[in-house]
Amino acid sequence: MDLHLVSVGYFQHDGNFAEYDVPCGTTVAQPRLRETLDRATVRAVADRHGIQPGDWKEVGVWYEGGYLVLDLVRSDRKALAMAATLATDHGCDLVGTAMRIMSVDEMQR
Repeated sequence: MDLHLVSVGYFQHDGNFAEYDVPCGTTVAQPRLRETLDRATVRAVADRHGIQPGDWKEVGVWYEGGYLVLDLVRSDRKALAMAATLATDHGCDLVGTAMRIMSVDEMQR
């Protein structure tokens, strides 16, 4: 996982690190899902923060196989606020570098 990417969703973890899989044909580790992030919930939270579906790439967010990915280099404040809301209000996990579970404060630095 790139240093500037944060995964947002419901992942299997031990409290400190997410479990992960490396899909066939790739060398990129992906956090192992515990539960799929509901698209309707994501849309509602995105709308609450003023992010329309056509704006996702522009603000540095994309949906990947049941979870969101934020590019911290490209993500704007609205995208970070959306991820923080998903974490605090909906219980999503934030997974950063080396599959480490991170806090909202760490993500927003």
